[in-house]
Amino acid sequence: HLEDVHFDAAYSSDLIRAHKTAKAVAAQKQLVVNTTELLRERYFSKLEGTTYDEYIKINEHLFKDLQAMTLESYFTIQRGEGVETDEDIYQRFMTFIREIGVTYAGKNILVVSHGGIIRSVLLHLGWGTHINFGHDGIDNTAYVVLKTDGVEFQVEKTKGINKIADV
Repeated sequence: HLEDVHFDAAYSSDLIRAHKTAKAVAAQKQLVVNTTELLRERYFSKLEGTTYDEYIKINEHLFKDLQAMTLESYFTIQRGEGVETDEDIYQRFMTFIREIGVTYAGKNILVVSHGGIIRSVLLHLGWGTHINFGHDGIDNTAYVVLKTDGVEFQVEKTKGINKIADV
């Protein structure tokens, strides 16, 4: 889907899966992939390395009321001791993307990250809600086209992003 898209630079999370994906796209464009921790998936503290199912089981008390929560509460809920909140993830990503927006004004930049970051950014930009945009809402190799001037952001296009009807 990105074969005919020109990119001026490429960035990815420093985690293996995202970096391999970025290298696959960037190789066709003859670009070097720059990596950064700012694009990593959510930090899970002492729960790093557990599966999603194990994480949910350990923290089921935290997740039973997510559907009833306001979006603001959803952004700030602590999902385990030391685990990054959605607000933390969003701020980390925005720090990176604002720098990129200013550094590469008017350019197309490939940014490869993870589903949790993509979900958080889309929710913060009002593209969906935590109720209609569940855990399985982002396919592997999904993408979002964001347009920015370094300050304002808008979602131009999505592929592989799934949400249930607006509620």
